[in-house]
Amino acid sequence: MSYFINDEVMIDFQVSKTMQEMFDLAEKYDREKNHAYYQVADMIDVMAKNAYANSSITREQWDIIVNRYEI
Repeated sequence: MSYFINDEVMIDFQVSKTMQEMFDLAEKYDREKNHAYYQVADMIDVMAKNAYANSSITREQWDIIVNRYEI
């Protein structure tokens, strides 16, 4: 069971290496119940917005990402 992350939402698509590293860091902070999670989640939100603007991910994928890593 996660502390911050919405476990009901799963990411089943490819993302950039940098975004995956941010996911991994968010998962680490979630396990540690570290409130630095919120800074990482905010960065994930910005990265997802930029990836959508660059057509690297779809709008649906952006929604999935921000729903899993809620701020």
